[in-house]
Formats: sequence, structure tokens, C-alpha cells
Amino acid sequence: MDNRPASACRVALTLLLAVCLSAHAANSLAQARMQVGMNLFSIRYNSDNQLAFVDLMKGAAEWMTQDPAGFPISTDTKQLAAIPLDADGYPLQTPVTISGQQRTVYTAMVSGVAGNYPAGTYVVLYDGTGTLAFAGSSATVAGIAQLGPSQWRIELNVVPDTIGLYLKIVSSSAQDHVRNIRVLMPGTE
Repeated sequence: MDNRPASACRVALTLLLAVCLSAHAANSLAQARMQVGMNLFSIRYNSDNQLAFVDLMKGAAEWMTQDPAGFPISTDTKQLAAIPLDADGYPLQTPVTISGQQRTVYTAMVSGVAGNYPAGTYVVLYDGTGTLAFAGSSATVAGIAQLGPSQWRIELNVVPDTIGLYLKIVSSSAQDHVRNIRVLMPGTE
């Protein structure tokens, strides 16, 4: 008895199955667009010119404290321990009075990447009642919109520089504190 036709049929079916599975795998990968960098040295603030996330807050420095009136970038008063924070690390209210002085918080993003980050319109999203300010990167606010109760969207025009981008919580309500801040690079909203 000759098994060549059955064997050829099995080979053809195996090839057809392999082609179908390859096409499905390629389609699944295209749909799953990863939003994280690969082959990184490390994932931490100021990590050797690497931007691991499209949300710059995920790689931002820890909060620093300063006078809410100005925004000199290098004036950390190192009083964060005196500011009550929520479970996610956001201040429960700003400004706060510490030793008779008003203080608020700010953070640095992309300050250690030597200007190697994209220019364009960044989108800042946050929840809560309060005001944010920006410095560095020739950052200018292009628009602010309230998306819903306690939900905000800011468009921020950014021109990269070696200083980086800084975000300050100027004010934050004790009843509905600013939280869940996301700073999304151009085209990633």
C-alpha cells in the first residue's frame, strides 16, 4: 500500500497550519505595541540618557520642596518628610507651612538625558483640585481643559534642552488633592 498521498497531505496541512499561526502571531504583536523601552541599562531617574516610558512621571525624580512663589529649579529645601503624602506619594495638600515658611513640591523629568527627548506637544493629565506649573525645556502651556469632575488635561509645548522639564504642584486642595499625574510624550496619549 502506497502512503505517499497521505504523507503529502499531512505535510501540506502542517505547512498551512504553520503559515496561519505565523500570521496570527504577527498580527497579535502588531496590536500589542509595547510602551516600554527594551535593552535598557536600568529604569531609574537620570539613567544614562534612557527614556523607558512614554509617561515621564514614571521616571521622574522624587518630590523636592521649595517656596511656592517662585520656581528656581535648584532650590530643594529638603523638607519633604514634613509634608503628608498619600499612599502613592502625592502630597495631601499644598502649600503647607513648615517652620513658618510656605512650601510646595516639584519634580524633575528628563534632566539627565542631555536634551535627548522629543520636541512637541506633551499632554499632562491629572486628577484633583489644584494648579501645576512647569519650568525648563522652554515649556509653555498651550491649553488647559477640564475633562470631568477633578480631571484635567494640559497641553504643554516643549523644546528639549539640557536642563530638562520640571513640574511643580503650586496648589492642591486638602479635600481633593492633586494626584495621578501623567506627562505623556508627543503622540502617545
